[in-house]
Amino acid sequence: MKKLQILLLVTVSIMMSGCESLSLHQANAALTNYYLALQSAAQQSDFITAQTSKDALADLARQASEQAEKASDTALKIALHRAAATAAWKADMPNAQQFASAGNSVCNSQFAAAPSHCGMLALIPNMIEIDRITAQANALISAVQNGEISANDNNADALRIKLQDYFDNYKSRANTVVSDYSQVKQNQNTEQILAGFDTQTEVLFCKHLPSVNDAILKMEGPNRSNICDIYAVKTSAQNAGMSGGCLSESLDKPSWCN
Repeated sequence: MKKLQILLLVTVSIMMSGCESLSLHQANAALTNYYLALQSAAQQSDFITAQTSKDALADLARQASEQAEKASDTALKIALHRAAATAAWKADMPNAQQFASAGNSVCNSQFAAAPSHCGMLALIPNMIEIDRITAQANALISAVQNGEISANDNNADALRIKLQDYFDNYKSRANTVVSDYSQVKQNQNTEQILAGFDTQTEVLFCKHLPSVNDAILKMEGPNRSNICDIYAVKTSAQNAGMSGGCLSESLDKPSWCN
């Protein structure tokens, strides 16, 4: 399986490097192949192939972005920007937000030219930041949940502050997700991308926010106000029409919340 992954990556990379100009079809095919290889490598803890996949995705992001800048057709320009931004996101590129911003700058005035691609471009900045927060927070949350860190540790106060920072960052991103969802919803032909929006972001509302708050509680930190914040942002999401995962369930307002 590993040899097949590497062969696939090398084959696609050779095909890409031989192209004078990257077509949308080639970009989408490469994006799918590289991401599937990355997922498979992650599942097998194959760090070499995972990094090779990320490097390939980063190269694709740069190539697709270059072609997007050259494209005269607005719909094609937006679609290539979407491919570039998606590749940059999945490659964990430090400047991934720049690729999304380039596409969204076109969508701001030309959304109707490619509504599904513009809808995806509206989602990507959120996913980039959610993934970054999660990459920073996971180790600490897991250590608290597994009992490796407790409220009795000498640095417990500092760890509680760090956990609260993670919670606040997730909450801020959740509010942005709801706002972006509402804006995309105002446009026609966005039903499919809105469904994907729900699927992609439900982990934020249903897992990340509760998990970090549970960790704060285990560290004997104050979390009652956080529970109110979770209720408020979930309610806001439901009011906007979001229904992924736990957002499809009725919410009970905690008695101590305003």
